[in-house]
Amino acid sequence: MEIVDRLAVFPTSSSHTSVKCRLTCARRGRDLLLKRVDGLLIRFRVIMLQLLKNKSQFGQVMRDAAFSLVEVNYATGGVNELVLQAVDKAKTKIQTRQEMIGGIRLWIYEAFRSGADPFEFAGLARGGQQVARLKINYGKAIDLLVELASLQRNYQILDRVIKRTRRRVNALRYIIIPRLERTLAYIVTELDEYEREEFYRLKKIREWKTKRRDKQSSYDFIRSTNNILDDSDEDLLF
Repeated sequence: MEIVDRLAVFPTSSSHTSVKCRLTCARRGRDLLLKRVDGLLIRFRVIMLQLLKNKSQFGQVMRDAAFSLVEVNYATGGVNELVLQAVDKAKTKIQTRQEMIGGIRLWIYEAFRSGADPFEFAGLARGGQQVARLKINYGKAIDLLVELASLQRNYQILDRVIKRTRRRVNALRYIIIPRLERTLAYIVTELDEYEREEFYRLKKIREWKTKRRDKQSSYDFIRSTNNILDDSDEDLLF
């Protein structure tokens, strides 16, 4: 049994209009999705390059921060636990903002600092330069970590959206649009066949009516002729 991959529709003029409209919408949707993928890919590549750049710098930044902590511990003999426990509020905080691109919401994380420095007077006795360098290096590490988190999340979001959109484009291109095209071709073929059948039927009816009319005309002519020939005066009897 032959299996035809097309929609199960009855070939009528209304179904022809409906399928043609659906085919036009499917093609337009495919083109719009392709444009959306192109726009997302541009931003995706920018994020990927920035992510690779930051990851390549991450090792060096964390190494500098760790060495700075070692220098502080060596210069000061170790950070006093009372100083560390005196911190009750975080100076560095994270704020988020949203950015829309192609209908996709991206989350941008940004580090900002507010409040007084809890270690403002740390290192006054000795090791002041090392403590200042430690603050700078760990500040860079925190900023880089926040930026990496933002880039990594947006990278994953765009990766999922691009894959999903590409699957939709492939479904439209290789399944839905060919199926609609085959359905439309089937409807056009059937309508043409119906039109030929209707033309042939009307032609036969016209021929039958012509023959009937000719036969009726011949019959009337013969009858009238017979009536003329048979029309004679009766004999008069005196």
